[in-house]
Amino acid sequence: MSRFPVPPRGDRQPALIDDQAVRVLAIGDVHFRDTDWVTSPRLARCAEDIARMVGRDGLDAIVQVGDQTSYASTAEFNAYLAWRNGIRSSFPHIPVQEIPGNHDLCGGNPSGTPDVVTTSQWAGIMGRADGAKDMVIDIGDRVRLLLLAPTADSTGTLSQGVGFTGVTRTYLDSTDIAWCDARLAETDRQCVIFFHAPLFQTQGPLDGSAFSSYDPAGRWVAHAGTSTIADMIARHDNIAAWVSGHSHSLVTEVDVVKSMTYGTTTFAAINAASPSSANPDAGRQNNLIATCLLSIYPDRIEVRYRDNGAGQWLSPIHTVTP
Repeated sequence: MSRFPVPPRGDRQPALIDDQAVRVLAIGDVHFRDTDWVTSPRLARCAEDIARMVGRDGLDAIVQVGDQTSYASTAEFNAYLAWRNGIRSSFPHIPVQEIPGNHDLCGGNPSGTPDVVTTSQWAGIMGRADGAKDMVIDIGDRVRLLLLAPTADSTGTLSQGVGFTGVTRTYLDSTDIAWCDARLAETDRQCVIFFHAPLFQTQGPLDGSAFSSYDPAGRWVAHAGTSTIADMIARHDNIAAWVSGHSHSLVTEVDVVKSMTYGTTTFAAINAASPSSANPDAGRQNNLIATCLLSIYPDRIEVRYRDNGAGQWLSPIHTVTP
């Protein structure tokens, strides 16, 4: 018998397939630029396909996983907000939210320089009335989404990867960990954590090259240090998934969806890919315009990617069982 009982539908929207699944669309890095002949039409096509997606009324939430911008400029944020608000207009009855990425904070600044946008300023730009950088979204009475932003001061040395001299802006400090701990402990819901950076060794390439979470220098992963994040997850057996962006992963990349176990907690580590560009960015006009659908069942997570350019669901369906 599952440790996650099936509740009545309650206030949830109808599911795409059956009444047991809660479905969340994760949108990866969009990287609006002031001028870019490749990115803008791709993102317009992505939004068009999301708006007319078959079964879209079955979605329970949409989360964009960071890097709304490339240089944190006002024009880029405004372009993102117009794009996001267009999606919101297609889904007025469900939450459509986001988390910040490193580009939304640092604006491309080098190591040691102040962020262009602080996390509280970012929350204000996104229109959050409370100005809070982190957010809880409860769906029905079974699923909780935790939307995490990096530590408020992301320029310190602790936000740098091991052996890496550049600031990553992917660091969770003790306050962030405590907030997440409390939100996990206060509920028995299945919890899905959204954070811009992936966990160490959860998506390839396995050789540790650019964009890889297997990079031993830790340039492409979440830090607290990483062991602290693992310890936090190990304390809570109701964590169902960690969803990230940052790496612009191809939907065919090794470990793009991976079953992970910290302590006795088994969960899905999922990368949302990027509808704007993918790895390698140099060939992004030929890469899929892709988004990621999470189907959260009482006893498993199913993940499927969508080719928004072609308007088609892709195979395979990735399944992770706690």
